[in-house]
Amino acid sequence: MEDPVEAWVGLLRQIPSRSAHVLAGRILEGVTREDSAARYCVSVEAYDVLLWRSARDLLAARRGEGPTRPLPYSEEAKLAAALAEALETKGGTECPEAALLEELAVHATVVRSALAAAERADDASPARRREDVVRWLAVAALVALTAYFYFFGRAAS
Repeated sequence: MEDPVEAWVGLLRQIPSRSAHVLAGRILEGVTREDSAARYCVSVEAYDVLLWRSARDLLAARRGEGPTRPLPYSEEAKLAAALAEALETKGGTECPEAALLEELAVHATVVRSALAAAERADDASPARRREDVVRWLAVAALVALTAYFYFFGRAAS
């Protein structure tokens, strides 16, 4: 049987990073809806839609489904309002996203720690170091090309 913390970490790493950050802030860190909306510089209602989309991504990943298709915004807003209400009242039985997020909240502390450890391991990995070196070389090449065309392009004109 798989460790539930490992399963949550795996699911959160499967979904798009923006969705994972939204869920981490609201569910794992316990930031309020209002503060979360302020963090993203959006209204509370718009943040609720963002949270619902993130929860939908997590639910799809848990079910083994691929990326989900967007719904009309008015429908997403209704579903997001239902999710927000279910999370506030802790009554998410009719809302599968709310039930999933409440289950995640039970393991919030250990999942947050495990995600931080996984991020540190990624940062220290040889693959990440290679990516950083290649990125640095690409920036250096762009700077060199810019300088070349700036100085030698002027001389030609």
